[in-house]
Amino acid sequence: MRSLAIQVWRRTVDSTLTIQKRCRPHCLPWYRQLGSLQRLLSTDTTIKPTPRPILQVKEFPSASGSSNDDTPCVIYTVDETTNQWKKQVIASSSTTTKKSLLDLQSTNDASKDHWSKKLQHSFHEHFLQHFLPARYPYSVTDGYAKFTLYSVAASVAGSAGMVLSTQTLLLAVGVVGSYDASLSAPIMAGALNWVLKDGIGQLGGVIFASRMGQHKHFDANPKQWRMTAAVALDMASLLEILSPLFVTTGMVLPIACVANVLKNIGFLTASASRAAIHQSFASSGNLADVTAKAGSQSMAAGLVGTALGISLSKLLGQDANNFVLGFCVLSLTHLTCNYLSLKSVALSYLNSHRLDILLTEYMTTGKVLSPKEVAEKEEYLPLVSVERCNDWLLIGSPLEIVCPCGPDDIHQITSAMALDTPYLLNAGQDDNEKIHLTYHVAATGDDLLRGVFHAYLLRQRDNAGSKKDLVSSFQQTQSTFPSFLNALHRQGWNTASEVTSLEPSRAVRWQIEQQ
Repeated sequence: MRSLAIQVWRRTVDSTLTIQKRCRPHCLPWYRQLGSLQRLLSTDTTIKPTPRPILQVKEFPSASGSSNDDTPCVIYTVDETTNQWKKQVIASSSTTTKKSLLDLQSTNDASKDHWSKKLQHSFHEHFLQHFLPARYPYSVTDGYAKFTLYSVAASVAGSAGMVLSTQTLLLAVGVVGSYDASLSAPIMAGALNWVLKDGIGQLGGVIFASRMGQHKHFDANPKQWRMTAAVALDMASLLEILSPLFVTTGMVLPIACVANVLKNIGFLTASASRAAIHQSFASSGNLADVTAKAGSQSMAAGLVGTALGISLSKLLGQDANNFVLGFCVLSLTHLTCNYLSLKSVALSYLNSHRLDILLTEYMTTGKVLSPKEVAEKEEYLPLVSVERCNDWLLIGSPLEIVCPCGPDDIHQITSAMALDTPYLLNAGQDDNEKIHLTYHVAATGDDLLRGVFHAYLLRQRDNAGSKKDLVSSFQQTQSTFPSFLNALHRQGWNTASEVTSLEPSRAVRWQIEQQ
């Protein structure tokens, strides 16, 4: 039995060696290959890449949101001798191969440039950082610097004008100007008049705010109301400067009360419109920081304006004509700077005026403007209606005006458009008759834009009141509005229902209920 097993083992080995010689004569015996395979499996043969040496690291501000070529950055390189970081601050990432300082012609020029940069850096670190948002200019949108400069100039002029008006009003009501002890009663009467005019002025401001809070005027037109606030403040100051002219007629107190009402209206309107303006600049979710720094800027400008007003009052003397002339110059500066500062405010949500600018340009050239381009064309003069579409388009009209013939008009409109269209659009047969647009109760912000878009297309038809033109304009709306809406979003427009304000305060909406 043992000899039989030895014979079988020898034959197996001989046959294996024969197969190896025939197939691969240079291969190792099978038992050696098996050992090599076991050693190969037991060894970690993972190929590890050779680490590449770090040449440089770019550091970008997190608030910038990108690493474009124009984004300033910090470059860290490795010193080969010490194996430590070398830091270099450059103006933009596209200049990584440039030196931090330009090659100057002489050592004196290099020294001057060095001290100039050092002074600028010191001025920014120790002064400007207290009045600018953190990580400026990367944490705010474009135009913030221009807006801030004009706003500060307007605040300085406005504060100086208030110093002049307050001085003349104090003289008029009798609080100052009498130094005789026997005139204590008139002085007390003047003090009571001052308290009374403040109380009436504050009450008038509260009533104005309660009336305006019922509508969305402050949110829809913040720039126009900001200009209204500036005009109200200047009118109040002008009345106070003219108040000494009415001392003999006994009208000083009523005039002072009216002036104080205007002043409180101006303050309330400015504070109400300020939120939307600051929101347009807060690009990094830093609305609180932008608002706080705006308050710091306003207080600093107020101090400078007060000092300027005191100096002017001493320079102008006691002549009322000089006071009026000086105030007119300050008021003109105040209003002009306010208007120019608002040119830099690019609001990203739509009201009737901004949508009219967009659609007029789109219907003419096919171009969709950005918020910044619309801001350049936007008009916001106070107490002046700038919504040109109101001449031919009425939004939110009652059902009896949209469908004067009753249910037949509704069936005609819905048959000309899709049944699920979230608005009713109708125009009279006369060319001079206006187009009426009313929305469904569940209409969204995009639906509001779609309805106005359809109205603009219908107005271009020869016979806007015919069913044929209504059908053709609706089909064109269905085909072109989606691309227009996508272009709006690409340009940065916000079309959400919460911020889109196209309907007037008295607008109504409809909902059809079937039995």
